[in-house]
Amino acid sequence: LGGPAIRNVPNAVWETPGFVDMMCDSLLTKQAVERRRLALATGTAEGALRPLVRSATDVGRSLGQLQMSLSQAEADAVGDARQGLVGLGDLALACPCGSKNNKKFLAWIEEVVDRVRNTPVGSSLLLPGGWCTKTGGHALVYAVRRHQTHYSLAVTNCGDGLEYHPIAADPLLDGFKYMHTVLLEDIDPGTLLDASLWALLYRPLIFPGPGKKQSETIYTKVLPFLNKRPLMASVGVAGGGTNGVGSVSSVGSSNATDRTGGDSASHSHAANNDRATPLTAKARGGDASCARLALEAARALVATSPGVSPRRADALVEMGVRHVLLESALQDLSSVPGERLAAAPAAALECACRSLSSAAGKHADAMADASPEVTLAMAGAMGKQSGVIGEQSGGVSAAHSPLPAVDPETLARVIRCVEGVLTRVSVLRKPALLPPPLLPAPVEEEDASAGVNDLRKSDREAVTSPVPDTRTPLMACASPLFGRLAIGADGGEAHVETLAGASQPPPIIRPVEMTSVPDSVATVEEASGAMRAATHVCLLLANQSEVLPNTFALRASLLVHLFCSVLPAPLPMNHPHRNQNCFWASTTVRYETQAELLRCLRLLLAHFSSTTLSLSATRSFDAARLLSMASLASIADAVLRLRVTDHPSVFCEHYAGTADGPCLPFGFEMGPFVVEAEYLRFHCPERTARLTQTLDYFHGMRASLTESHVVFRWERGNKFGDGEKRLLSQVCLQMGFPMEDDELPFYLSGESRELSDNYPELLVMRDIVFMFKALMTPTSDALPELRKWRPRDAALFWKYKPGEGFHAHGFARKLEVTPWKEGDSGDKGGAGSGWRSAMGGGFLASLFGTGDARPRCPPSGGNPSNLAGKRVDTEEDVLHLTNLPTFDGLLRPSESELLLTYLTAPYLRVPLVLRHFADAQRVRALGHPEIQGVLDACFFEPGPWQPPGSVDVPAQIPAPSRAHMATPAGLLLHELGNSPAPLVDAAEDILAMSLELDTGRHDAPVSGALLYTARLMTRMHAFIRFLLVESGWGNEVDFPGDGCSAYDASSQTRESTESEGDKKSTEIGTEDARKGTHDSQRGTQTKNKGPGGWAGGHGARGVRCPPSAAKPLLLAVHRLRAALDDRVRPTLRRWLATAVRDGAQKSACSLHAHLAYLHWSTLPSALTMRGAQTLLTAQAYILVNHVFVDATVGGGSKLRASSSETAAGDAASVASHDESLGFPLTEIFDLFQRQRASILRWMSKHPALADSVLEEVVRVLTLNSAGEDDFHLGDETDTGDTKQSPKSRLKNFAATFGLRGATKVSGKKEFGDHTASKPDSYEVLPNSEHEPSKRKPTRTVDTRHADRRWVRVPGPGGVGRFIPETEAAAAAAAAGGPFV
Repeated sequence: LGGPAIRNVPNAVWETPGFVDMMCDSLLTKQAVERRRLALATGTAEGALRPLVRSATDVGRSLGQLQMSLSQAEADAVGDARQGLVGLGDLALACPCGSKNNKKFLAWIEEVVDRVRNTPVGSSLLLPGGWCTKTGGHALVYAVRRHQTHYSLAVTNCGDGLEYHPIAADPLLDGFKYMHTVLLEDIDPGTLLDASLWALLYRPLIFPGPGKKQSETIYTKVLPFLNKRPLMASVGVAGGGTNGVGSVSSVGSSNATDRTGGDSASHSHAANNDRATPLTAKARGGDASCARLALEAARALVATSPGVSPRRADALVEMGVRHVLLESALQDLSSVPGERLAAAPAAALECACRSLSSAAGKHADAMADASPEVTLAMAGAMGKQSGVIGEQSGGVSAAHSPLPAVDPETLARVIRCVEGVLTRVSVLRKPALLPPPLLPAPVEEEDASAGVNDLRKSDREAVTSPVPDTRTPLMACASPLFGRLAIGADGGEAHVETLAGASQPPPIIRPVEMTSVPDSVATVEEASGAMRAATHVCLLLANQSEVLPNTFALRASLLVHLFCSVLPAPLPMNHPHRNQNCFWASTTVRYETQAELLRCLRLLLAHFSSTTLSLSATRSFDAARLLSMASLASIADAVLRLRVTDHPSVFCEHYAGTADGPCLPFGFEMGPFVVEAEYLRFHCPERTARLTQTLDYFHGMRASLTESHVVFRWERGNKFGDGEKRLLSQVCLQMGFPMEDDELPFYLSGESRELSDNYPELLVMRDIVFMFKALMTPTSDALPELRKWRPRDAALFWKYKPGEGFHAHGFARKLEVTPWKEGDSGDKGGAGSGWRSAMGGGFLASLFGTGDARPRCPPSGGNPSNLAGKRVDTEEDVLHLTNLPTFDGLLRPSESELLLTYLTAPYLRVPLVLRHFADAQRVRALGHPEIQGVLDACFFEPGPWQPPGSVDVPAQIPAPSRAHMATPAGLLLHELGNSPAPLVDAAEDILAMSLELDTGRHDAPVSGALLYTARLMTRMHAFIRFLLVESGWGNEVDFPGDGCSAYDASSQTRESTESEGDKKSTEIGTEDARKGTHDSQRGTQTKNKGPGGWAGGHGARGVRCPPSAAKPLLLAVHRLRAALDDRVRPTLRRWLATAVRDGAQKSACSLHAHLAYLHWSTLPSALTMRGAQTLLTAQAYILVNHVFVDATVGGGSKLRASSSETAAGDAASVASHDESLGFPLTEIFDLFQRQRASILRWMSKHPALADSVLEEVVRVLTLNSAGEDDFHLGDETDTGDTKQSPKSRLKNFAATFGLRGATKVSGKKEFGDHTASKPDSYEVLPNSEHEPSKRKPTRTVDTRHADRRWVRVPGPGGVGRFIPETEAAAAAAAAGGPFV
């Protein structure tokens, strides 16, 4: 009641929160208190005083309805209290609590001082007070009374902060009693009329802060200052009025006497009641409605009024108000619908009767103890309706009997009210609505033996028969509507059935064909069709978001895949081969195709913006979101520059610079994107390459533009720029539109529709560039709140105001682009070598950001400042750290110091950090989330970007900047292409050591380390494979047994081509001369125009692998693939079987996700039955059994924590992420989107095998299988095509290159040798010319039962490794070093 309960009787007095707090507090349990607190909480600091407004009004209204005889003094006191409560409610409503507004604060202080100054002598003023926190607050009441020469201030509190009030132990209640009102006397008028004092007293209420600190400020600093004495010293001072405050000693002595009986108990009880501020128990319910606060303030005000005794004030307020409330409840009971009363109201009314009886009981005891003369005098006074009750005793001695404060007639009315309520409740709560009693009504044995035999037979049957207990059980309150299930309730079963209403029709589920969006396009027309299909799919998902699960994640993964993988990236405007090789610039189209492309881009922008702003921003998803927006902007720019053959748009011609006359092209800048790109985390190499292409495009566009032709500079302000003015003036001049300076801005805002109706591409480009730059805001507060946005919410509405500029509104708020400051990147010009992006971490974000330390996504783990908590730039800064992170004790301080030192050298950190954890002890730390964040940042954040052109070699050491250390395509690809040996060696060592930690259980402490190692190795395999494929080694990577015979010819061609290309390394596009000459030697794979717009592959600048690095990389990629397939996958399968058997559904979902993730880089042509079954089983099992907790769960409520709700600098202020599977939400859906079309093609090609796969999916979902049945599905299982297993491919590949050890290359142990040991293997003889007939069989050692002692041997790249002793000799020989 008074909270989240369903109201059975609307507008009934017992439904109000104040009734529950004043009358039913003893009924509240801890669970009920918590539910009421959540239901009544406002959630913001502005609502701290909101409950006090209603409660003060209700108590004041009840005081006006007292059914007691009053003297003139008492009537005046009650009238003053009523007037004070009305004013208290008005002031609480007008108080700017929690506003943090200095102007409102000053106006409020002036209002308070004026009211205090204008208070008449002898009158009181009630003022709201208290303090605010970030999520609510606590209310106090200040009662100011003006005397002739001084003021007094009473502070009333009924909740938090009572520890500063006088406290006394109460053995009877096994608790404590508190003095809820503290009276401060002898306050100098000059002190109380000083505005600075009220500013100190009200500052905690206006400016939110921690509640403990706020209450301490009020009670220990401000209040003692009023009368220049400690707070407890003020309690024992006699008041200035006729009634004083009890001494401090009486507080303790009141409970020191025996309460069981005798005169001492009576004196103690009387002494407590004679004080103006007695001690009472604290409210169990916390007084969430502030009703007890208003009641106590009114009681204290009446008690300190002249002519009113404290005991009489208690009777008038405490008992009188409760009597009025119960009389109102009795009236409301007469109009209960259906003559049925739920359990909760019945229990509350019974408790209210007990509360009123308790308040009136002490006055009834005083009446019983009074002499007959006093009783007769009180009756006479009641008849005359005058005099002060309790003072009519005259000279009657009452030394041992407290004088009664209530007349007999009032007590009789109270008794009649209580009996009437109980009788009415028992009638409404019929026994039929309650469970039958288990036992008859208890009868005491003494009474039964003494009196039952003397009764008549009918009376004995009445006594001994099972009498139903009509009292309301408290447990029935938990189900207030349980009585409605009775057949005879509310008109019978027929009437109950009519309440159900018509059944809702089931929703119509429209099928969504996600595979209608192709994985690649070859022409502009196909690109237009792909965008139309994506628009159609997104529209179906958006309109069915309430009936289909995970629609936001599905749309996000689809659109990221579309913009980053399907649609080709355009070549830069200044590229020498742009007109021949660019996907967009090398073709001509009709205007209808161009218009359709722009229309689809506008619709996809709305879907993409609304979808990505509805999901939590992890580091990987934030990177994908920014890259997709950048790719969308670059594609839109390329579409505007398409060559149209029939009727080109005048706006597009002027924008592209192809219009008649002296005309230059227009374009826009990428702003801070070059700095943001340093810390964007990409776990797949395709997006890293796409980032390079996008940055190259923006760089080339800016280099081709003049300063006066740059448009849409929203990062520099919202004014109408010179570039926009020049562009629109040219279009208006050619077409005859009005071109006054005052009219041009309204063309851009769309308010003047003449231009935009004819050339809608203007508004499309404006919105795309604006959203692209708006998403690069460094803080989350500048972005729309996290909720379920619809595509129509993403529509931008523009308005231009002269003198103010443009105002863009979308997502139910005003959107702005954060101003970009030059120099934030560390190097002028934005070369991207400063490593100073605000998104680099929480510390740098607070240092270089806009004042809000909460970034839009979690900080980067590669920034040592984030790990240390202090700014760390160099190795010397690490040496001066006093506290080093130990990651829950997994690393020693010395190891942590070494790790931080590595992170200060970004260019070298990739191999150093990986080698740091290639240790048998430190490898266990890979299960820690922070350590995983560090490695992911080191590997997959690209670092500073190197623009096209020559690189200046530094003339001094140390260099003034790190511009020469920038890379075109990221640090990982650069490291793999130039120095792969240390990286590959450390990675394989980590994988081997992680597998040695396997205990056979999925819930072992080291399981997290192995799962992360599996993810890391899968991603590294994808990067190595991508680098080799882009360098022309596609056949050798995916089908090593098919095209290896052509290695010599193809390698000679590559070497000659690359040597020729190296002469042009300082020119743009040197990759073009290197590609395309060896297609005839690559078997079945052919190169068409790929997603890079180049003559094959992605074609990103800097993604190249020289032949010297290709050979070890080819061996490494096959070793990693064999290890993942033959060691990691069986381990995960065993864990999965254990998890399913133990019912660990969460772990099973995580293992299914990791098994599917092993197929991240599996080609469609290489997909086998095992791969298809793993992917389908994982997708079905995860989507059925895992609940994705994200921003879209919970409807349209605001879920992003605001700045007022989160502590500054806390990285957790960003909306929470669900990574219980080991992956972010979006990465799982990216995997399914990446392989969805491949699975469909495989199933269409192999229908018989597809049936078996789907049957296995059903068995896994019904828990009849854990998916381990696919062990018999070798990778060679296919449609009759003979495919080699990974181990066979590795053996043939190693033999083809004449390497010793069929599966042990460069001293590496054979990862795949655990499932089966072959009796014979082959060692290639010198000068064998790779002929199989010249191989001789040799016996190998069965390592399954061999000694597994580990020894250290030298390895390639100068890095030592620990491997089993049984393999040490062969490894040392292969490495060319001695073995001792």
